[in-house]
Amino acid sequence: MYMLDWEEAKVLSGYMVSLPIVRKDKWATHFDAVGEWEMSLSCSAADCVEAGLSMPKDVLEKANLGIIPEDILSSIQKLATEDFDYEEHIDFLDR
Repeated sequence: MYMLDWEEAKVLSGYMVSLPIVRKDKWATHFDAVGEWEMSLSCSAADCVEAGLSMPKDVLEKANLGIIPEDILSSIQKLATEDFDYEEHIDFLDR
C-alpha cells in the first residue's frame, strides 16, 4: 500500500504516542491531536531516549529533529533501530 509522507507521519506518530512512556507526555499527545505529527515524533523520541527505549528507524526522517539538542539527537540515532510496518498500524491513520 502506498502512503503519502503525511500519512506515514500520522501513523508513526499515533504508534509512538500509544507507547506507555509517551502517553504521559502532554506535548507529544497534544501535537499528535492537532496534526503536528513531526513535532509529536520529536517529543516522543525524546521520551524514548529518557527511558532508554528503542524506536522505529523512520523517526529519524519523519520527526522535526532541528529542535532537538545534539546530545539527545545522538541518542535517538543510536536507539532508532526498529523496522516499522505501516500496514500493520494502518488503524492509526483513521483516528
